Amino acid sequence: MARSAVIVAALCVHGSLGAFLSAPHAGLSAVRGMHLCPAERPAWSESGRAALAAGAGGSSVLQWDASARGGLLGADSSNLVLRKRDSVLLGGVLRTQCSLVTEKLQPPRRRGGAGASGLSIPVIPTIPTPDVVTEDPVFVLRYQEAKALKKSGDVAGATALLDAMCNDYPEAGKVWMARFKIARQAKNMAEGRDVLRAALKKTPWNAILWQAWADLENTLNRSGVARKLYKKGLEANPRLPSLYNAWGSMEKDLGNLAAARRLFEEGLVQAPGSSRLLYSLGVFEDVHGNPSRARNLFVTGLSLEPRNAHLRHALAVSLYKAGDVPTAREELRRAVSYDPDHTKAWLLWAQMEEAEGNVDVARGIYSQSCKARGGRGDARLYQAWARLEEKGGDQKEALAIYERGGKAHPNDVHLVVQRAALEEKRGEVSAASRLYTRALAIDRYDPHVYRALARLHIGQLAFSAAREVFVEGERAVLARRAADLGVPGALAEGALQRRNPRVSVWKEGAAGEGMVREERGAGVAHAGASPDLGLAHLLAAWADLEWGRGDLDATRALFGRAVEAHSGQAWLWRSYAAFEAQEGDVYVARHCFARAVRADPAAGETWAEWGAVEKADGNEDRGSVYLRRAVELFTRRDFASGNVDRESPLRRPWSSKAGAFTGSGKPGRIDQYVYDAARGSV
Repeated sequence: MARSAVIVAALCVHGSLGAFLSAPHAGLSAVRGMHLCPAERPAWSESGRAALAAGAGGSSVLQWDASARGGLLGADSSNLVLRKRDSVLLGGVLRTQCSLVTEKLQPPRRRGGAGASGLSIPVIPTIPTPDVVTEDPVFVLRYQEAKALKKSGDVAGATALLDAMCNDYPEAGKVWMARFKIARQAKNMAEGRDVLRAALKKTPWNAILWQAWADLENTLNRSGVARKLYKKGLEANPRLPSLYNAWGSMEKDLGNLAAARRLFEEGLVQAPGSSRLLYSLGVFEDVHGNPSRARNLFVTGLSLEPRNAHLRHALAVSLYKAGDVPTAREELRRAVSYDPDHTKAWLLWAQMEEAEGNVDVARGIYSQSCKARGGRGDARLYQAWARLEEKGGDQKEALAIYERGGKAHPNDVHLVVQRAALEEKRGEVSAASRLYTRALAIDRYDPHVYRALARLHIGQLAFSAAREVFVEGERAVLARRAADLGVPGALAEGALQRRNPRVSVWKEGAAGEGMVREERGAGVAHAGASPDLGLAHLLAAWADLEWGRGDLDATRALFGRAVEAHSGQAWLWRSYAAFEAQEGDVYVARHCFARAVRADPAAGETWAEWGAVEKADGNEDRGSVYLRRAVELFTRRDFASGNVDRESPLRRPWSSKAGAFTGSGKPGRIDQYVYDAARGSV
């Protein structure tokens, strides 16, 4: 009888990747039959392909001999060396960390370059895993039925069917993902987290599910948790491009630029043809002053995928910033021809024509773009079109466009808020108030709606009503955060009742002995320590109200709560600094400016406002140094981004920003309108 071919899986297990081997079945035969969706299976390595081609016929596979704890049964070991490192018995399942080395099947190795987690990531030849479950006709029929139920609006029926399928096919990742998406779309983040946790107990090798969980925590601003989950995903599959892209994007948003660039570049080492990573790294480089490298990355991606609308749009942005309007226009035309539903391309094209003075052309582009997506268009396109008409003085046409957009997107909060703002501008306060109330009925947790409604009350000098809105908005946002984090209701309510959270200001000791903490007020911080930009905006606007009304203690407490909500925003620290400087505490203002610099080292506004404060305090030399630094950063940013006027290159577009250059010596506030209204200056 012909000898059976042996499928050798050369698994180089690195640390926690040993979990991959601890599948809830004994033997590689069980691992070979893992029920993975096509998108969840890692790409085949060359050595894996060689293993498949090594013999013909037969069905023998390598099996772990649990009784021998690490031996091999039924294997042709003529070219195989087993280097056993360690083995542990977990719940009756043998988990062995080892390397299987063969002369014929040796996988390619990479040297150097620790991953973003600090661990080197080996290149792992993969096990052939036929998709047994998802090719089962019964499975396919049930899955299609669940999709049809959801599409028809029977979410409860789809949920029940998917729950049953999760029981029947626990290793089918696509079922778990579909179930998670239902919870996410219902904004039930706690339920979504529970679904993913249960899924990964059954399929710990599924990198896409790890990424989904990490993305969820990132959405909730829990970056520390998300970082650990992204790392788990890379341990499960170090070749999945979307993991590097998502993790790198999170680090970029957090201001960890070096980590973001490293993740994008490491992803491209693992997946050189990933258009998503080429796009993300290109945009990153373009934004951070490397436009030539950015365009090279975009062109590389387009050489692989000429019809990729995302890459064409990104290239058009870079070209337009460099002043090449005709080529940018052609790239945008191609982008929307390849993908008529690409909202960003339509939006940039229309706004570019508007900026170039071609208003009628821009209007035509908006009209055409709103026929995309099955005739509904995108809510953002209606917003931009309405603003175009509003800027042109045709408020009635703008309202008509908002109304059309509202019919196409009745549950879009931002469309309702923008329409309310226009009604407020027209003096229709009652109509604006009704629209804001409607927006809260759509999403009662949106801090931007509360802020807009509070500004409406402030404009009517109804300061008490504005405070009530601010209070209710903060409570709603924190309650939602507590629910998303799984905080028990009673505990969350107790935290919300304590209205004066700790405000911590760090001052440098007079003798230089370090940093001394000064605590103002008493109480506890917000539920959860994750950054929340919307809440920070809401509290900062409230602080401007109290500042204008002269309640300095309340202003200071609110700024403290705002920087607790999000400590990584330079504009927020600058406003806090402006308040302290105006009230005479230049020492604390300096600390706030330093925090602003740490949050955004490239922001010239911080140095300009800090320099103005130093000059006003009599520190001419220090102020001059800071102002020179501001000029350097502004110039670098404007030349890098193409903001310099091409016809008048010596003109400084930032000359009217920041009080430092106009001699006022007064840094700006976050919401000047709120401050002025509160002082009765409106």
